[in-house]
Amino acid sequence: MPPGLRSTVSALAAVAVVAAGMVVPSVAQATSPAVTLTITPTSVASGAPVELKASMPVRDDTGTVSQEIVQTIDPAKVRLTGATDIVAPQGWTLSYSFDNGSTWTGTAPTSATSTATSWDKVTAVKASGSLVTDGSDAGRQVASANVSGPVQSLAPAALQSTVGDGYQAFFDPARTRVFNVYHHNSPRRLDCWYIQTGAKCAGFPFTFGSGSDTSSTLNRSTGRVVGSKVWISGYGGLYCVDIAAVLANSGNVSGGGAPANCSTPKVALRATGQYSVFAGAATSGESNETKLYAVDGKASGTRISCVDTATMTSCGEIDTGWGVSATPSGQNGDSIVMWGNQVYVSQVKLSIASPYTTRVGCYVVTT
Repeated sequence: MPPGLRSTVSALAAVAVVAAGMVVPSVAQATSPAVTLTITPTSVASGAPVELKASMPVRDDTGTVSQEIVQTIDPAKVRLTGATDIVAPQGWTLSYSFDNGSTWTGTAPTSATSTATSWDKVTAVKASGSLVTDGSDAGRQVASANVSGPVQSLAPAALQSTVGDGYQAFFDPARTRVFNVYHHNSPRRLDCWYIQTGAKCAGFPFTFGSGSDTSSTLNRSTGRVVGSKVWISGYGGLYCVDIAAVLANSGNVSGGGAPANCSTPKVALRATGQYSVFAGAATSGESNETKLYAVDGKASGTRISCVDTATMTSCGEIDTGWGVSATPSGQNGDSIVMWGNQVYVSQVKLSIASPYTTRVGCYVVTT
């Protein structure tokens, strides 16, 4: 366990079978510091299970702390049926008593009933152990441990561009691969590198988009991995590449899995738009399908377009009313980020004349 990892309060739980119908009042914590006792549910029919839980209080002292939890059981009312009925903190030692805690044994019963030391005769269960703690934080125990292991040294991959003069790097959610899209390049290419070895991914570089689409990549080519698909900025919409087979090729075996265009290779937005940047997914990758919000300042005005990654369709558009942001040379200074359901857009009208025209807007989106 790495240093500073917060753990839950240590607890010992026993799921017992009720011997006779009963109503048990809830048990509150005694004078602090004390063990907290809970019973769920409080009203139980005969033959039904009931959970008896004893929780240790949070300790404020630091260092190695030894703890012991004892859960008493009245076999006349409830009884255990097997080892799976007991849940104790990981790594702690369990002991059993058949005489209300006068004596203890570390040997678990081997039968459910019919003997003096069977599970239905257990009158108390004890869990004992220790943890290294840095005290408490916001009502939770802060546990720490040192873990050592070998260091694997890898030669860094040389992500050298043979086309264009730059790219943005982004990852799949499991961080097994790093991708990049070359900018202002034709044909449009997606590249991939296997992080464990630094080798190029099998099946790459990949030329994405339909054959009839002759447009190049944009000056600001961006990409994001959502689930098993790569989404890439483009002229007139966002491109989609299916990398399910690539991610399934865990060892990056040659021929083991190759990328392919999605069933919808490109989600069409405004035909004359330049969707250089989009928000809604991080460069570190997203495991779940989502909605992406792309900004265009080249068409008839600065607009925000929505793309549903699950259905690979357009899901609406917002007109900022700001007008065109790009200069005649085609440079685009727009930017877009998300925080929760708020989309923030900035428009910088790049012009040789000074000062530049700059705007910032916030829009709330709903799913």
